[in-house]
Amino acid sequence: MKSKVAVVLAGGFGTRIAAVANGRPKVLLDVGGRPFISRKLDELARNGVTGALFLLGYGAEQVQAWLNLNSSPIAVACIVDGPTLLGTGGALMDALPLLPEFFFLTYGDSLLTLNYAELSVRVAADVDQRSCLAVARPQAFMDASCNTVVREGVVIAHSKTETTSEMEWLDYGVSLLRKSHLNEFAEGSRPLDLSTLYDELSRKRLLLALETNKPYMEIGTPQSLAYVSQSID
Repeated sequence: MKSKVAVVLAGGFGTRIAAVANGRPKVLLDVGGRPFISRKLDELARNGVTGALFLLGYGAEQVQAWLNLNSSPIAVACIVDGPTLLGTGGALMDALPLLPEFFFLTYGDSLLTLNYAELSVRVAADVDQRSCLAVARPQAFMDASCNTVVREGVVIAHSKTETTSEMEWLDYGVSLLRKSHLNEFAEGSRPLDLSTLYDELSRKRLLLALETNKPYMEIGTPQSLAYVSQSID
């Protein structure tokens, strides 16, 4: 179940970090002397990804200009939101025709140390042919809340807005998805949040959980950006 394709969600407004972003999209913020996007591309390459599809919105022209001027270790293509807001899930649905049956999905504001191959191994061993989401415990220095319920290795609930005491896990920032699991959402309403897709898959018991204690970094707030910039090599 290996995939060499990754989708990177990088179209958000970056509202929480706007005060220090100076009009730049998050993926172009400086992190330890390099634009964040450069570090994310290196992460993908280390994990055997050969092609990435960036789903862009806010600041798309700046991101495309950077990609045109700088070399990348992998092939990169972009899809830009139109004037109508699609949401993270809606943007993914519009990109679905371009994707293979298996693809990684990750975020344009997180750096991960998990080996993506662990997701592939988990999916390959599953007789029920499910997708897989990596989950972790929240790290104290990050502004994030638990949003996922896991039972016996399967995600049974996922929500960004309706948190409960049963939610002891956090979406780690990468999943391995089956395109066929998502086709039914392609004609749905927009905007559509990725969390809604994850929750629907979990209700149908189609989403495995890969529990990990691997460190991760995200730059969603000024505080986390400062922490990552000071900590990274």
